[in-house]
Amino acid sequence: MEYKDIDEILKSSLSPAETPPAELNHRVLAKMQEKQPRGWRNRGRLAVACAIICALLIPTSIYAAGRLLSPKEAAFEAGDDKLGDAFEKTGEGVYQTITDGAYKATYLGYVNGAALSERIGSAHELNPERTYVAVAIERTDGTEIQYTDNLFVSPLIQGLQPWKYNIASMHGGYVSSLVDGVLYRIIECDSIEMFSNKQLYLIVSDTSFYSVDAYQYDEATGLITVNPAYPGTNILFPIELDPSKADAEKAAAYISRFEEEWNKPAEGTSAENTQPDKAADGATGEAADPIPRETLYTDEKNGIQISIKNDDLNGWYNGWWSDDSSSGTTFSYHFAVEGDNVESLTYSLNKGQFCYWPKAADPALRKFYGNKYTVAYDEQEGIDYHYSINVDALASDYGYDEAYLKNPMNQDEDAFHQLLYDILEKEIESMVAKLEIKMKDGSILEKELSFNNLIDEGAFLVEISLK
Repeated sequence: MEYKDIDEILKSSLSPAETPPAELNHRVLAKMQEKQPRGWRNRGRLAVACAIICALLIPTSIYAAGRLLSPKEAAFEAGDDKLGDAFEKTGEGVYQTITDGAYKATYLGYVNGAALSERIGSAHELNPERTYVAVAIERTDGTEIQYTDNLFVSPLIQGLQPWKYNIASMHGGYVSSLVDGVLYRIIECDSIEMFSNKQLYLIVSDTSFYSVDAYQYDEATGLITVNPAYPGTNILFPIELDPSKADAEKAAAYISRFEEEWNKPAEGTSAENTQPDKAADGATGEAADPIPRETLYTDEKNGIQISIKNDDLNGWYNGWWSDDSSSGTTFSYHFAVEGDNVESLTYSLNKGQFCYWPKAADPALRKFYGNKYTVAYDEQEGIDYHYSINVDALASDYGYDEAYLKNPMNQDEDAFHQLLYDILEKEIESMVAKLEIKMKDGSILEKELSFNNLIDEGAFLVEISLK
């Protein structure tokens, strides 16, 4: 799906309590690839999570829903009859609806247990006990919702940092189906039943990840509330499970394993390169540590040298995400143009868009700049010579029928995962970044950057070449 400007949050606009620690969420994407064969936004497996929430500050009402499919029927529509039977036999119907902004969401119901679905994977081996939640989502303007609508649905658990414990990291996934203009999504993740003595909530937002702008986390109480100032959709439902099913010992063991796994470097990285950069904050202009660089180009006539950080020749190792018909990733690098007579630099992309994404930081903190970005010469050091590029690939652009792709019965899980990986690789390799170097005398020098993926599967390691 097209990766939209999900949260456009300036890094300087968040208080310490609201901002995820820098070493956290960037690793979610890469770590997901170690556990899920289809990447970030799969039809078969997206990540559902835990977090926490107590006060419900929602400007809209909750009411009984009608004319919608039941959780059982939604599972049948998605091609998972076994899960549909589980919803009917041991699940709980809820049918609460909240309308907020551009969307109306109905929390249909949930079911907990092991071996409930026809879709299984490595996540089920790691944590056989699963939580499944069914939701129905509609647009409020009456137009038909699409699979490509930017939506994040996840359970959260009181006391666990929501940007860390969420659907993206708790071995989650989802199946989706469109029926009569309504998007039915059934999400799954590691069971949250062991935390049933805590406040549990289900969030639905118009973002691609958990948004620190849409929801507020109280470090002292562990509670999550909606941010009433958020201009988009930030819905929050209470999830009420049987408190007698809470298991403090089991919960503690789960958190211990989670933290151990979280703090382990993702495949293809080292402990060193998963640490945050000592880069300057672009808003403060603080000086950054010197960066050892490799020279890519020298123009003696104009006194220009172009270089890239040594360990960035291949960009940062990164995970990727996908949904029913598209896939995407964000990669970053440090790129320096030096010369006494340089006035400014303008980068333009034929595909993708530039964004601000500090290494190892929360994806929700990305700020997008579009496909053209200009920086004054003396501003390079202030941003630590750091650039990120977000790229999305649509399967339909590569000759694949969208209706066919969205039918889960037509897809072999591994083959579909590889297809979405391959089209993203093609998209990256067809990208070109043009660099215009404006000199103080008004003349302009032009160079070109090309990109090439060096990994066959699981993640992307992007080689950058200068022409």
